[in-house]
Amino acid sequence: MTEQNKIYSLLIVREVLPSFIELEEISVPESHINLKETSWSSWLAQGSPGHSSWMLYQIDFVEEKLQESYSFSQKQWLYVDDSDYLFAKLLTLSLTAVSDKEKRRIGPPPQDVEPDRRAIWDPPLTREGKKMKKPHYDVYRGQWPKDQSQLSACTILFYFDQERPSFPFPYWLELSNGYISLKLRTIDSGSGLHTPLAHTAPPPPFHFTGASQPIKEGLRL
Repeated sequence: MTEQNKIYSLLIVREVLPSFIELEEISVPESHINLKETSWSSWLAQGSPGHSSWMLYQIDFVEEKLQESYSFSQKQWLYVDDSDYLFAKLLTLSLTAVSDKEKRRIGPPPQDVEPDRRAIWDPPLTREGKKMKKPHYDVYRGQWPKDQSQLSACTILFYFDQERPSFPFPYWLELSNGYISLKLRTIDSGSGLHTPLAHTAPPPPFHFTGASQPIKEGLRL
């Protein structure tokens, strides 16, 4: 679960393979849900009342692009450009590990002649509604490609939970390119959530990969 600009986004991994991941993303304004009175599981069971968007995404790691997108709200497959869906690009970036020496630290830097004994900064971590004490992260760096988007050439830091290396999403993201600075935080995480619409998407539409070719029996598409 992430929060950005007073919008909650619940990400559910439906299937993950080395070459492919399928996600559900349900967005809801903060003002439309009271987390003090309801849990995410009960909210899902009720049909996610107040949601502003309910999407299914299929991301191809081999071709490094968003393959398909389906709107449960509109009940139709949609065309969504990669640049319009942040996670499609983030999940296909090449990453390099950030050493402890490069990691952000707590407090002002020491004088030049003094060793740096400051503790490494780690973002907060909440799992199954419980705030974890002293979480530790593996940090990786990625680079957004130079394009026409606002994130062009952004350096991106990914914070992954050391205790759950198989968890597919970072708990914290920092993006910066000198013109824009953005943080995306995970406010909760867990497992076992299922949605009532999990298997209701129809088969995706056919795609033509090139011009038709005449053959003896007719046309080859």
